[in-house]
Amino acid sequence: MKERISGLDSIRFVCAFLVSTSHFAQFNWIPEANSKNVGAAFTNTIYNIYNNLVFHNGPQSVIIFFVISGFCIHFPYVNLQKPNYPQYYIRRYTRIGIPFLMVGAIFLFLGLGESVLWSVEAEIIYYTLYPVLMKLKERFGWKILLTTTFCLSYLIILFGYIKDNTDTRYQGQGILFTWLIGLPCWLLGCYLAETSRNSNLKVRYIWFWRATAVGGCLVVSTLALQLSVGFNWTLNLLSIIVFFWLAREVVYFRKVQPFVLLESAGKWSYSLYLCHIIVIWLFAAFSLSLPYWVLSIAIISITLLVSYTFYLLVEKPAHKLAKNLSLVYSTFQSKRAFRKIEEGSTNSNPHPSLENPNI
Repeated sequence: MKERISGLDSIRFVCAFLVSTSHFAQFNWIPEANSKNVGAAFTNTIYNIYNNLVFHNGPQSVIIFFVISGFCIHFPYVNLQKPNYPQYYIRRYTRIGIPFLMVGAIFLFLGLGESVLWSVEAEIIYYTLYPVLMKLKERFGWKILLTTTFCLSYLIILFGYIKDNTDTRYQGQGILFTWLIGLPCWLLGCYLAETSRNSNLKVRYIWFWRATAVGGCLVVSTLALQLSVGFNWTLNLLSIIVFFWLAREVVYFRKVQPFVLLESAGKWSYSLYLCHIIVIWLFAAFSLSLPYWVLSIAIISITLLVSYTFYLLVEKPAHKLAKNLSLVYSTFQSKRAFRKIEEGSTNSNPHPSLENPNI
């Protein structure tokens, strides 16, 4: 079975785009509505509708990223008795690390703090702990592992709420605890990788599940905006809906080809996720007095252009380097194994002339 599932890159791009628009909404570029400015009032009304539908789905998109990430990491290794973990680490750290470090340096220079990098930091921790997590799965099973991590995540959220009930962000407690809060979401992706191998799910109602996922995201936004129920309480529950939805998508895209343009764009979704905040910051720094919709189109267009350029110059070469380093290590490993075989063969018969009188 192939190691890559079509369609997931498309979903990743949509999620990265939603994250970028959610950060775009944090800047107050929308004209204030008042009774004397009918145009501004109408624009503000449209904005509020669009804002609830799109601009507050960034955190939900990150959770979808976590589930997809767990799936993609575990899927190639499901049927392997003993994965080659050194090669795994070389590929993971190189692919993710080079773009991460470069953007991190830019963030540091611009004074942007961690910004979107917290989720990447969490994923790097998951990549690092993956062998240990799989050992725990083999020892205790998925049910105990998932139940334990879900309970642990909500205990951490509860203690954080007791300490400070004003910070309801998912990453509000810092990376030291955030990775533990998001761990069950990532593990759900790993579990999906195993269950999807021989899945016979019906995809007739794929749009129902897509609507359910979108509805779940909107409920989470509504709870956060209207009832002050923070994302830290609701996003892990959303990951369960995401799990059942993505299970159908995986089966669906085995039978149906995804939209080519969207799937291609998904290959640089990581670059979009990393770079969008830099473009938004630059626009905010120059305080351009442009109409809102002109500014929106300009930011989105330039963000896509910058992200794709970053992919070509940084992320794609990092992928190539990861493959080359992995190949170098594999060659070195093969030569070392062959050398050991030769040494073993020589040591097993150090004096062949004593065994064969014809020599």
